[in-house]
Amino acid sequence: MAKQVVLKNVIIQHPQLLTAIPYENNAPRFGARLIFPEGKVPQDIYDVILEVARDEFGQATTAASLEPTITGTKSGTLAGVLGMSAYSREASPPTIVDQTRAAITDPNLIFGGCIVNAVVGFYANKKGKKTVYVGLNMIQLVDSVNITRLDSGMQVDEAFETLDVPVAPITSSGAAKTTRADDLADSMPF
Repeated sequence: MAKQVVLKNVIIQHPQLLTAIPYENNAPRFGARLIFPEGKVPQDIYDVILEVARDEFGQATTAASLEPTITGTKSGTLAGVLGMSAYSREASPPTIVDQTRAAITDPNLIFGGCIVNAVVGFYANKKGKKTVYVGLNMIQLVDSVNITRLDSGMQVDEAFETLDVPVAPITSSGAAKTTRADDLADSMPF
């Protein structure tokens, strides 16, 4: 039995929310790591994980007998801080909204370090190791301004200047007329 929980004001790390990508030889999926501020995991989260595990694996299941759902962040600014990785399949992308609950379609609006609310579903693994996985259902952006970015923080317009490049002429068929690389070699400035 899956159980949904709303996580309030968590830090998002490595968000892959609008495009599903393959991860560790698995099918493409959406995902993110959700970090608990100040490393404090609410007790009710641990209680939900144990409840879901006991429903699947029996009442004798203990937290110590499960593969960890909540783990320490391995490196970077948040090394050692507790969080969980949450994923959703390519066929069921998470709903992503802003503070007004309007859909977010720009992948640059949510980045590592943003504060978000998240709806996640905890469900037990029915094959292999005893563990409780975290499904990513919804993300609401809370704050992307008053935060510490966890990425480089650069936008394309900050990193690169506009270049004056000749535009290839268009042929009558609508295709760009191209020039062989050998023909361009003599005119290259480098």
